[in-house]
Amino acid sequence: MKNAQVYGSPGIRVRMLGLAAIYWPYLLFLLLIGWMLGCIVPIEIPSPVAALVLLAIAFLSWFLSKSCSLRFSLFMKGARGEELVAQQLAFLPAGWSVVHSVPRSGIIYGGGDYDHVVVAPGAIYVIETKNWAGPVTIENGNVYVGGRPTSHSPIAQARQEAIDLAAFLQNVVPAGTPVAGIVCFASNGLAEDCVRVDDTVVCNLRVLCDVLRNGKYQPFDENHRSLIIDRLLSASR
Repeated sequence: MKNAQVYGSPGIRVRMLGLAAIYWPYLLFLLLIGWMLGCIVPIEIPSPVAALVLLAIAFLSWFLSKSCSLRFSLFMKGARGEELVAQQLAFLPAGWSVVHSVPRSGIIYGGGDYDHVVVAPGAIYVIETKNWAGPVTIENGNVYVGGRPTSHSPIAQARQEAIDLAAFLQNVVPAGTPVAGIVCFASNGLAEDCVRVDDTVVCNLRVLCDVLRNGKYQPFDENHRSLIIDRLLSASR
């Protein structure tokens, strides 16, 4: 049995750009400390003052290092979530295509990416992956984690990603082809396996492929499929 065509590496931009985003403040701090020490070396500093300065530097260095490590672990958790989703998407049937980590803009740094873009027989899905421990609930269209509202709505994020992707593909997608957003919880932490909020589906990983397969499609021809895939891959070059 043949499976979907798969392109790209899940989580790659999270790992590479996330690493740079997290550790640059720490590296800048170390460079600044080195410059300051170089400036004051010729000056005699009383031992108690020097000890306090060294203690302050050590504390700030420890604090920044710990903060960076925590943020890095969160980035890696997100990348792991994308890998888990990618493993499931690989089992979609032949005639489907999956492109991972598609840059959202021409900006090299800071533009973000679409975690996964699924080209179905007659529809296109952009999947925003969240690897939150949960429990996750949805009330009146709002997402709560452990009973607390999220600071940024993943539903609004997925909806905006679908709008942006539709605009990016408008010249190669047949008229009327839906471009829809999906929020997928790789941790299966959503209280209900699948919830629809207006035009956006929110689901657990275990039902993601079922959600995709159960869509109603009007298949487009292979020429359009090739144009869509080429357009998506061109964003990564």
